[in-house]
Amino acid sequence: MPLVLSTVSNPPRPFWERSSFNFPVQRPFPLPASDNSAGGYHGRHMSPADIPPLTPERWIDNLLGAIGDLADRQHQEERWLAPDACAWENPNELISRVDDCNFELFLTEFAPTFSPEQQEAALNFRGEFDSFCNSTPQVLTAKDVLSDPRWERVRQRAAEFAGAFKGKWP
Repeated sequence: MPLVLSTVSNPPRPFWERSSFNFPVQRPFPLPASDNSAGGYHGRHMSPADIPPLTPERWIDNLLGAIGDLADRQHQEERWLAPDACAWENPNELISRVDDCNFELFLTEFAPTFSPEQQEAALNFRGEFDSFCNSTPQVLTAKDVLSDPRWERVRQRAAEFAGAFKGKWP
């Protein structure tokens, strides 16, 4: 017998529209009006036009934040090994932050605008960072990373990148 997910023509209403709640009915956020809006929360689909462009200034700020944290040995030693370390204070999350900044796409889009010093710093950082990530396990422990000489090289290259770009690009 085939699996039928739903034959209901009226899907359940969102919690804020149900009458059993004793607070004013109000959407958690307003929906923009557009030609493809069906008038409800689930009727609107995002399109590329809904996403504002990421400016070069914002992109480098995001990268410098993540790469600056990557270069900060003292902070890593203090927070990654702390008994009260937050869930995001570990090498896995820091590497993910750098990855979330789309460093490769940043290079593809803007490398022609870099000075020779910036090009060298960016390529050196990318090479060291990629080498480290490709030669280590998927899940890293803070203790192992902090004692790994390859991580020290990544930190040095991150500091060089930050020094080459902070306040100097775009």
